[in-house]
Amino acid sequence: MKGAIRKNLLTERIDIVKPLGWYRDSPTLTDVDVKYLLLYFEENYGLTVEKKIIDAVAVIANENRYHPVCDFLNALQWDGTERIRFCLHHFLGSDTDDYTYEALKLFLLGAISRVVLCQDLVQVKMRK
Repeated sequence: MKGAIRKNLLTERIDIVKPLGWYRDSPTLTDVDVKYLLLYFEENYGLTVEKKIIDAVAVIANENRYHPVCDFLNALQWDGTERIRFCLHHFLGSDTDDYTYEALKLFLLGAISRVVLCQDLVQVKMRK
């Protein structure tokens, strides 16, 4: 069961990310999952206080937080190919000048920063 219960920071929900011995069709913790967990703790440890078990699951999940998009972005390795400069030209036929490059770069950095830094850099820059 170690490492199986985690808090998804993107959805703000508790996920079960490893198989625990019963059928599941979603990673998100459901009422049925809670019932299985209650049964597991009762049979293996003699624990029957539902509220305490549910609170313990929440604490364990919080201690094992993850963000799937951040994890994906952090796992990427750049291959050295410049893509931003030619992206809009490729998809929309725009110019490949420095202004277009800087504008798209700022837009993409703003989008990524909202996930990685949990803030909106565009709003921060506009306030200053």
